[in-house]
Amino acid sequence: MDEQVRQRLRQEVAGKVSFNVPLAPLTSFNIGGPADCLIVPAHPEDLKKVLELLGEYHISPVVIGNGTNLLVTDKGVRGVVIRLGEGFKKNELLERGKETVLVSGGAAVHLESLITFSISRELAGIESLSGIPGSLGGALRMNAGAFGSEIKDAVQELTYMLPDGTVHSRLRDDLAFCYRHLHLPPGAIILKALLKLRHETRPVLQQRRDEILSQRKKYYLPKYPSAGSIFKNPPGHSAGRLIEEAGLKGLRTGGAQISPEHGNFFINAGGATAQDVIDLMDRAVQKVRDLTGITLEPEIRIVGEA
Repeated sequence: MDEQVRQRLRQEVAGKVSFNVPLAPLTSFNIGGPADCLIVPAHPEDLKKVLELLGEYHISPVVIGNGTNLLVTDKGVRGVVIRLGEGFKKNELLERGKETVLVSGGAAVHLESLITFSISRELAGIESLSGIPGSLGGALRMNAGAFGSEIKDAVQELTYMLPDGTVHSRLRDDLAFCYRHLHLPPGAIILKALLKLRHETRPVLQQRRDEILSQRKKYYLPKYPSAGSIFKNPPGHSAGRLIEEAGLKGLRTGGAQISPEHGNFFINAGGATAQDVIDLMDRAVQKVRDLTGITLEPEIRIVGEA
């Protein structure tokens, strides 16, 4: 990165600016190379300044959340990585109606934190997402879902910033959600979401949450770094079941392994590289395609230089 750009970033950005930053510790996989530059904007106005400055030098940043659905390549990211900071972590109860309540959540809020916030106020609508790691922004980007529910079901309005620094809001009916994806303009960075939740008693919500977490623990291996589900479920099929029926559970490439407990969980069993994971994914895709004719598609996001 040009030294002039470095100097301006240091001088003009209110948030944290670091160079040659290892990205592996910022991912749940604990895999990947460094970023030339990591910027953590302090608040929306700071993010706007960052984007305007990068635009002057025709630099397109890579935006990451909590890194729980992310694989960074071994060479890392040549350029700028943005990770939203504390100014994007606010939960707020905005309007309480007779049947529904509007809650605002910042994009960097941990999804579990937001669920705890809603349950403590006896609000239902997102508790089925319990146990899904990551931030609200990441959950919205991939339209996170579980147990027959998706986060889109609770969204009332979404606010995002474009690369030119302009801020836009869209109501739910104007948003293009689909399975494990939200279509937004190129380069859009989610700032916050307005969620419509409904009233429910705390004991009912807590019981529902406990049941969901219990189900998740059956497949979760906490001692191994993982990015959760690797592949999307093909229409009418379970990716995990297809991989299991192909006899691939436990298969290992280098330090990467398909979990012996769940076919769609790939784990870092020790010293795995990004290439190990990618090669293992390729093997799973090929085997399932050969047996069923179905091509598995990645659910995780892969970023960085190939």
